[in-house]
Amino acid sequence: MKTLAIATALLLFVSLPVASAQTYDAVKDFSLASNPNGAWSYGSLTKYGAPLALYTETCTDMFGFADSAWATQGCNTPYVFHNDSSQTICFETICVPPNYLQLDIGNNGAGPFISVVRWTAPQTGTYIIDASAEGLDWDGPTSTDFRVIYNTNRILFTVAIDSYELPFSFRQRLPVSIGDTLDFTVDMGKDGGWNFDSTGVEIKIGQVTGGGQVRK
Repeated sequence: MKTLAIATALLLFVSLPVASAQTYDAVKDFSLASNPNGAWSYGSLTKYGAPLALYTETCTDMFGFADSAWATQGCNTPYVFHNDSSQTICFETICVPPNYLQLDIGNNGAGPFISVVRWTAPQTGTYIIDASAEGLDWDGPTSTDFRVIYNTNRILFTVAIDSYELPFSFRQRLPVSIGDTLDFTVDMGKDGGWNFDSTGVEIKIGQVTGGGQVRK
């Protein structure tokens, strides 16, 4: 009877649901409800190290598709654009797959600007950062620089995006404190212009548990 009681107790223990921390996914978490949106913020920089200017305009069906964006006044560039469908959508010379945000720098008459998706750490811990970027403009092709920047001044990764649909990936384990930031940025790149600069960005951030696994 004692053995049965122990076995029953163990069964009840392993059957209990295990709580897990949130995994942050820039594409899945995208929302027009607010900016900042939880741990995510969308905005632009006039130069690296400058304060982030949050986008204030919400836009939908900008190009006649199921899409949404945070943008500057009048739904102009720069902006962060989300494909709301499950299919790749194409407009002008740009194709946006559903697993990427489109960052466009534009100039809006006063630029060029650096388009930014920022993640702010909700709590202290160690996180695994997975990010990728690729050119979305087939006509140029895209010519930008993609960077991952910690606390606005420490560059963790930079790559020139000078191709179409060729992803460049970044992965790093990083200890952070609550309130620390990671900026995922797109600028005009080596050509010094803002034409053909639509860049796809995918970002996933998960906290590492005591066993070394990423919480999902």
